[in-house]
Amino acid sequence: MPIFPNSQERLNPDSGQRGPNYSPGSPYATRDYWSVSERLSAAGTADAALHEFQYLVNKADDLGLDVFIDVALNHAGRDVVVGQGAVDLGLSPPNVANQRVAIARSAWSTSRSDYRGHARNEQDLADYAPTDRLGEHQWYDAGIDWFFGDYSSLGPKRGRGDTRRGSAEDERDLLYTDLDPAGGYDFEVENVWHYFAYLFPYWLSQTGNKLDGIRADFAQGLPPQGWEYIINKTRQKKWDFIFLAEALDPDPIRYRVSRYFDLLTTVDHALYRNSRVTMTQLVGSLEQESSMYGFNAPVLHNGTSHDEEGNGNTWMMVARYAVAASVSGVPMVYMSQPLGVANKVDFERSWQNISAYWSQDHTKVFEMYRRLNEARVQHPALRSPNRYFLNKAGTGGFNDAIFSVAKWEDSTDSSIVLVFINLRDQQLDGETFAVPPSVPLKKQPGVQYQARNLVADDPSAPLWPTPRTIEDILSNGIFVKLDIPNEVQFLRLERVP
Repeated sequence: MPIFPNSQERLNPDSGQRGPNYSPGSPYATRDYWSVSERLSAAGTADAALHEFQYLVNKADDLGLDVFIDVALNHAGRDVVVGQGAVDLGLSPPNVANQRVAIARSAWSTSRSDYRGHARNEQDLADYAPTDRLGEHQWYDAGIDWFFGDYSSLGPKRGRGDTRRGSAEDERDLLYTDLDPAGGYDFEVENVWHYFAYLFPYWLSQTGNKLDGIRADFAQGLPPQGWEYIINKTRQKKWDFIFLAEALDPDPIRYRVSRYFDLLTTVDHALYRNSRVTMTQLVGSLEQESSMYGFNAPVLHNGTSHDEEGNGNTWMMVARYAVAASVSGVPMVYMSQPLGVANKVDFERSWQNISAYWSQDHTKVFEMYRRLNEARVQHPALRSPNRYFLNKAGTGGFNDAIFSVAKWEDSTDSSIVLVFINLRDQQLDGETFAVPPSVPLKKQPGVQYQARNLVADDPSAPLWPTPRTIEDILSNGIFVKLDIPNEVQFLRLERVP
């Protein structure tokens, strides 16, 4: 989550007045983009917090772990300061670094009277954020909506306000505020773009170029051209810096964001924690993502997050993670997911400690996550976009209680993995699944295969009493018995010499 100091004030929606923020308040309302929150250090100072963050990044790099920071660029706290970045860029003198943007650079934010224009002064700053959710939602501790210019996808969704110049779902990519508008050169919009394009190169400098990426909160809140500029400037300093977008709104919005981000969050994360989710629903979601983004789209699949209620059934969430770990994209496990924390961890209104959950014995749960991750790392078929969702033999159609898919890496038969996951918290009857000809088994007479479960206690143990011929497999299918609630089977088919 964001490492920056957060806003110390928030809007009271009843009185319309600004007062103290919650303790600790949301970290998604930034007070200074150019320092680390003093709360993240034992000494309670910004200098100490920076040192500890640098220590963390260095240690992670030694272990081969990538570190991403979470950022919200379209909105900030009302008390956000111009910061060191503005000084480095020559946009503010050093003695103004700690002055509020609302006073020092009010034109960098959106106007109260016209969300397609600059604020004229501190009194004209819009009380709302984000503009892209007008008539729909408001973040009361986000008191500044950064003004990146006037563009066609700025503004409310259809039916929630004036969309004559475009809406949040607009695909035209028109930047009305360009570098030579009819009204003259817009220096302040250019300054905002330079300001945020410098942010990640700045933090790369602070971490010895070891920072690896960002997660962009509410990524659709910037114009496409703005993100492209930020991405290009960042990659001049680190070519493989990764940009992950949170984009949870209608299809046109997510498709637009997908064009310039490396990774995307799934909009269907609720499916992955739903106790009654079906195979049909999961396939529909995965196929829709493939249709929108491309068949090999790097989508992050998760079952819970800091914004959502979770699912308290620990083993059910293991099974849901197994679904994410068996398809292309990026499987995500949230910090409280393996602990069975069902409630949303309210990081905004109070300090919360989840250490009590860690005191319970989760050894078996952690071991299963390890097996799933190890299988995914060691067997590229699980990461591959090549897949065929498996139907019931004979009758056809899905068994909606079982996630069933064949995965393979290439056209050879050396990497085939058949995935079967019990989506229910109960024992299931056995089911026979058809193996279609499109799965690249070697279809020569007499060829034999054996199956081994990659996530079993003994992954080397053969599952069938004797190897099966290709004729038998294609004619009679694969019988699967899921004796354990939420059971996972990753069956690797190995050709017997």
